[in-house]
Amino acid sequence: MDRGEHRAAPPSQDRAAINLGLDVLAPLYAAETEVGREFDAVRAKDGRKAALAWRKQQMEE
Repeated sequence: MDRGEHRAAPPSQDRAAINLGLDVLAPLYAAETEVGREFDAVRAKDGRKAALAWRKQQMEE
C-alpha cells in the first residue's frame, strides 16, 4: 500500500486499530509487579527522578 492509499483509509479503521492496541496493552499497564511496587516505593520516598535512576540502573545490570 502506498502513502496515498494509506491516507485514504477511513478514520474508523484508525480508531479500530487504536482500540485494539489499547485492549491488548491494558492488562499490562494494570498488572502489579514486584518491580512496579519497588519503583513506587522509591518514588514515594525519594521522588520521581530517583525512581527513574533506580530503574535505569536495573536495566543496565
